[in-house]
Amino acid sequence: RITISATDHGTPPLSATIEVDITLLDFNDNEPIFNPTFYNATVSEDEDVGHCIVQVSASDPDEGVNGVVTYSFPQTPIARQLPFEIRSDSGWICMTQTLDHDTEPSKYDFSVTAKDGGNLDATAWVSIFIDDIND
Repeated sequence: RITISATDHGTPPLSATIEVDITLLDFNDNEPIFNPTFYNATVSEDEDVGHCIVQVSASDPDEGVNGVVTYSFPQTPIARQLPFEIRSDSGWICMTQTLDHDTEPSKYDFSVTAKDGGNLDATAWVSIFIDDIND
């Protein structure tokens, strides 16, 4: 809030005063920032479907919708074949199918995207190692 006053040079001088409210709106000038940008995790092959393995996290200093971050896998053929899902609101990466160290990859490397409400985004990289259980 600011006060503006104006005075003329008449005789007698006349003046007026008004208070003005100024609202500053946030501009989406910051992209999400992952910290860290590389995540490593290990999961046992005998964990149940739905088990959450690792949580990625990004922050965005913008206010309102511009500071709200959602998470996703990129829309690539590799990402669509992952045995994981990412929870868009929390960044948790969870199993969508059983894992078998002996018949499937023993390590998955992939990227995740954090996007803010103004469509600015950032990328982090995740490695998930599958721990072999003697079966």
